[in-house]
Amino acid sequence: MALGKNRRRINVKAGGTLLLRELSPTPTDAFSDAGYIESLVVNDEATMIDIPDAEGNMIEYLSGQRRVGLEITLSQSSKDEIDVIKDADGKYYDLFYAVPLVNLSETQQWSFCLVKFKPGPNLNFAGATKRTIKLEAVAVVPKAAFTRTPATFNIVANQPYITYQNATPAATPTDVAADMATAII
Repeated sequence: MALGKNRRRINVKAGGTLLLRELSPTPTDAFSDAGYIESLVVNDEATMIDIPDAEGNMIEYLSGQRRVGLEITLSQSSKDEIDVIKDADGKYYDLFYAVPLVNLSETQQWSFCLVKFKPGPNLNFAGATKRTIKLEAVAVVPKAAFTRTPATFNIVANQPYITYQNATPAATPTDVAADMATAII
């Protein structure tokens, strides 16, 4: 564990590149750039279960349900972005996010191999303001492992995401979407 005081580990983590591709029902091999990202929040939450003994003393603290949620705010809100959310019901997506860490001169990459978006856009129409669009999603765990290209982002069964950080970013995955969908959905 490399914890400790290190000014170089204080980073601005925003912007970056968000890539999406549909896995099901219509597998698409090419990723599409989602546009300018205002913010991306990953909420990896676990409910915890208290296990007391007969006297009421805590003897164990176990994790229960795990939910990995994504909240993405895009600066762009044209018809293309609206259509992704409007038509999201029943679709699975492969989501890839890369963000530069300026102080470290490294890139942090996140691969969410199986994502479902909450359908329906919420849009604000107001004068003299910038309209953004918020995407809400949940990372669903894959049912099986899958070997990806590059192997840096190999899918592990029951793991909702893979992270990687290095001065040299790994390549964007180039898997055949239909093969991946068959294996993990």
